[in-house]
Amino acid sequence: MFLKLILRFSIFLICFFCFSCQKSEKTSKDKIEISHFIQQLNDSLIGNPTYVKNRVSAEISSCKDSLDFYELRYLYASSCFKLTQFDSTLILTHQILSYCKETPANNNTAYLKARTQNLLGNYYNNMFLQDSALFYYQKALYFFQIANDRSTAILLYINLADVNIGKGNYATGVKWYKEALMLSDSIHSKDNLFSIHSGLGRAYMDLRDFQQSESHYRLGEQSLSDQPLIDQYIYCNNRGNMYYYWGRYKDALPWFQKALALVTPGKYEFHIQLSGLNLADIYLRLNQLDSAAYYAAMGKVYFKQIKHTSASYYNTAIRAGIALKRHHFSLTKSLLDSIKNPSGIDKNLVSIRNKIYIDYSVSTGDYRNAYACLLDNEALSDSLRADYTQKRAATYDMQYKLDSSLFKKNLFITHQKTVINGMKFRILLLITIGLAIILLTLFTILWQRKKRDFEALKFQGRLVQLRMQNIRNRISPHFIFNVLNDITAAHVADDRRELLILLLRKSLEMAEESLVTLEQELDFVHKFIQLERPNLGDDFTYDCIIDPEIEIEKVLIPPLFIQIPVENAIKHGLKPLTGEKRLAIHVQKAVHGVRIRIHDNGPGFSAMVAATAGTSTGMKVLHETVAYLNSRNAVKLSITLLDRESSEFTGTNVELFIPEKIVL
Repeated sequence: MFLKLILRFSIFLICFFCFSCQKSEKTSKDKIEISHFIQQLNDSLIGNPTYVKNRVSAEISSCKDSLDFYELRYLYASSCFKLTQFDSTLILTHQILSYCKETPANNNTAYLKARTQNLLGNYYNNMFLQDSALFYYQKALYFFQIANDRSTAILLYINLADVNIGKGNYATGVKWYKEALMLSDSIHSKDNLFSIHSGLGRAYMDLRDFQQSESHYRLGEQSLSDQPLIDQYIYCNNRGNMYYYWGRYKDALPWFQKALALVTPGKYEFHIQLSGLNLADIYLRLNQLDSAAYYAAMGKVYFKQIKHTSASYYNTAIRAGIALKRHHFSLTKSLLDSIKNPSGIDKNLVSIRNKIYIDYSVSTGDYRNAYACLLDNEALSDSLRADYTQKRAATYDMQYKLDSSLFKKNLFITHQKTVINGMKFRILLLITIGLAIILLTLFTILWQRKKRDFEALKFQGRLVQLRMQNIRNRISPHFIFNVLNDITAAHVADDRRELLILLLRKSLEMAEESLVTLEQELDFVHKFIQLERPNLGDDFTYDCIIDPEIEIEKVLIPPLFIQIPVENAIKHGLKPLTGEKRLAIHVQKAVHGVRIRIHDNGPGFSAMVAATAGTSTGMKVLHETVAYLNSRNAVKLSITLLDRESSEFTGTNVELFIPEKIVL
């Protein structure tokens, strides 16, 4: 009897053990299968979010309220975000975070929480709530840095860069992109280089540093074909914008065309209309008016229907420009008046409308309105340039600090390695290593000083360029005011009106350049003298003698460098003079440069200064220009004014010296 009981109990234990093993094996197998399923869906998320959403919906009901259940909910939330179902994304992410908060902390829940915070940051960034996006991105980044997950940290760096760029914090945004780039290099990862270089290209475009922008766009182009369609579209559109703002309209055209070709098969209506708007502007600037009119008409009704104010404003401005070039002045006026109020419109779009209005006013002979609008647009341009200047200065300062920090960090690592290796050797080797460290430290200190001096010199050079832009911004309105003030009071013949329009346009073009050729400057001066000739009478004579050895199309000078002294000679020297009036310009070869003499037979420099109570605004600007350029050049520019008491010529003699090469 006892033996039977023992036998039955043994059989029970064996059965129970076998059942438990089968159940454990089944649970382990189920765990492996669900993990493999989640990994497969993760791999499909970027290319086919609809498939992921449907599969999760079908399988999630079979999962209990566990980590796997919320991993699937995370995939569902991610697919909703990809499909622009943002309300569902917000609800699901908060549910996942609530689960992570209530569950005992471990590595798996912490990883799920960090990824969900990153997704929530993407949601708020898409909703233009940048402060909330930054909050969640930084929380997610903290975990990935602690976990040493550098691949995911790169994505967080890119997200933080995008948000800061969106907020206008270009210095911080560029810093995060640079951090992402350095981290990618350190782990030899190329997965995110397209996003990094595209982001830097856009940032430097907004800062109007077009050389760096193009450089990063070219690096991003290497993997363009491997990107999702929408990323390819954004890249092509942004690169076209970069060339547009650079003024290289022919280079912008193929990128806008490529952007349109990408979205047309999928019938992405908004992106199609936006690309058409960009193409309309480019064709307008290339004087291909039929193509411009076609694309402008394509988006006219659409943007009004979706109530996109900025796009409608832009479209109307382009159509006004087309009407102006076709000489439909009444239609041009009607379109321009319909977008008079620029409230809430980007300053760049307002500037486009103002330039068209200036051309319209000049074309219709309304010079007073042209001048008034020109002043308004110059003030707007100054505001934009000041904003770009401030952001670029902050970015360069941040870059300098980042480079310095990286250099110090590398120096520290080198020093630590040296100390650790030195501990392995005997005293004799320690003395030798100590001497090597001292020499290395001295060398690095000297190198660091030279590097800092170079960075400071480069930064100073940028400041000089910005100051030169400020000076040019003062020259153009000064010239236009003088010309308008001189001739608008009297009746102007048609041929002089056309000449005036040409001069106004040329002055605006030259004001955008730091240097122009001597050929361009002399051509501008000849046209100016031609405009003033009727005011000087029949007894006025003008000569321009150019040394045949000088290649005037290669010599570079500051804009209006000759025109301003010529204008002063006519205004203050020759106009008050009765009888014969002479003006001469001599361009001669000199040692290390070109010498230009401008002389007239007026009352002389001293008498002109006494009559006008000082030097003119134009001459003051020229002297400032010379001062800034001389600070950058070994061979100096010079301006010398002499009257008849110290010169062989009667009247005033202005001597200008231009070096062979001018460094900005």
